Amino acid sequence: MPTYNRLSTMLARPLGEMIHVLTWVYILASPLLFMAYGEHVNWHRFFMRSLLPLSLCVVFYLNYLWLVPRLLQRGRTYSFLCYNLGLVVLVVGFHFFVGMWLTPSLPPPRRPGPPHWFHTLNGILMSVFTILVATALRLSRQWAKSEEARREAELGRTAAELQNLRNQINPHFLLNTLNNIYALTAFDAGRAQFAIQELSRMLRYVLYENREETVSLKKEVGFLQNYIELMRLRLPARVDVRTEFDLPDDGISQICPLLFISLVENAFKHGVSPTAPSFILISLKADRTTVCFSVVNSNHPAKGGGGGSGIGLEQVRRRLELAYPGKYSWEYGPDATGATYRSTLVIRP
Repeated sequence: MPTYNRLSTMLARPLGEMIHVLTWVYILASPLLFMAYGEHVNWHRFFMRSLLPLSLCVVFYLNYLWLVPRLLQRGRTYSFLCYNLGLVVLVVGFHFFVGMWLTPSLPPPRRPGPPHWFHTLNGILMSVFTILVATALRLSRQWAKSEEARREAELGRTAAELQNLRNQINPHFLLNTLNNIYALTAFDAGRAQFAIQELSRMLRYVLYENREETVSLKKEVGFLQNYIELMRLRLPARVDVRTEFDLPDDGISQICPLLFISLVENAFKHGVSPTAPSFILISLKADRTTVCFSVVNSNHPAKGGGGGSGIGLEQVRRRLELAYPGKYSWEYGPDATGATYRSTLVIRP
């Protein structure tokens, strides 16, 4: 997105300059464009009629390039008004004296023109209108630059916050996994060694595969599968853990990294009882427009805990707001009986 904004700015600059040139060429050439076919051009009269547009062009760019940015935008409003009042007087006085010198040498018009005061009033109104247009265009240009800078700063803050959340996930995930391996060492050293090997593969993904804004959905699923297999090593046989991953080739292929791991961690943390039968059902399905991730587990919250209100879920919520604002729905919580906890996340990138 920043690259696209810079490209748009580079293209808009010459386009804006071309529009300025074409606009003034049209204004100066308009008396010629609307002449009747075969009508003789009186270049002397055309020159006289072009003096006012040329003067207004000078007034416009004096305001656009100097008076507005140097005076008005720096709070020197009084000086800005005084300079423009002087410009209006100069334009009207210039046309008055030029008219006095050059008009007598022109052939008399076919129809009597308006009185001299009308030309003076017209010069004043056109000068004021030109000043207002130049001021409005310059201020709108400055507003557009400020708005673009604000958007880029907001994107920078969002990216920094998202990266900070991703960095927080790593130690949180590592702490939970090491606790599980520590539990394995108490009764099966061989399985603990296997778990350490699995952990090294997972850490390689965490450290090297998720540096981009999005990662391959298949790699993310592989990471989840490794984690689930690692958790199986310490679970008793009565815990039913089932997974279903449906990733068609024509479905969505990219996803924000490490987005689902906190939900899976939460299921193993609060869905397994040391005495009662337990189950964990994990499902991820993707098509061309939607990624649906679901975790259903038996609900055995720790005593004194909220059963899913920890730092992991708060991170998930914040990352969803930053990465997929307005493009996701997330429903989670225990059912009416309190025996089953369900978390369903639907993302529409």
